[in-house]
Amino acid sequence: MIRLLLPMLLACAAAVPDSASALEAKKPSQLVTLEANDQCDLNRGQIYNLRVLPDGSTAAFTIPEGKVLVVTRWMFRFGGGTPGNGAFAYLRIEGGAGIGQGPFVYDAQGRAVGSFELSAVVGAGTQLCGTNSDLAGVVSLGGFLEGYLTKAR
Repeated sequence: MIRLLLPMLLACAAAVPDSASALEAKKPSQLVTLEANDQCDLNRGQIYNLRVLPDGSTAAFTIPEGKVLVVTRWMFRFGGGTPGNGAFAYLRIEGGAGIGQGPFVYDAQGRAVGSFELSAVVGAGTQLCGTNSDLAGVVSLGGFLEGYLTKAR
């Protein structure tokens, strides 16, 4: 019975297209790490618009025409919260829709650090704002976005 099933399973696995490989960086130059820089969301959040270059320096970044940025990870930091309270971190297109969210809890000093993985495709000219659901004097202390550039389809 196993001898009959194994060839069938292998044939099925070979017939499934590897669509995941279409959504991954092919070259190191496609990888993008962005650092938070400017304020957004009524100064409660930050826009991720500085690209971290291979030598550690930064440069202004916008998604080029004809490309998309596939965001794969977001790391955030917030301060000024009530110790022990929870809230949600939101990553959204500036002035538009959300592309990711995740819960967090403030530590004893009222700070929160977290990260989550996602697969969000963001078009040319778009800026991303990281903010949170806590309106009580909480500020963004920055963070990083990771992803890669690929051709728009």
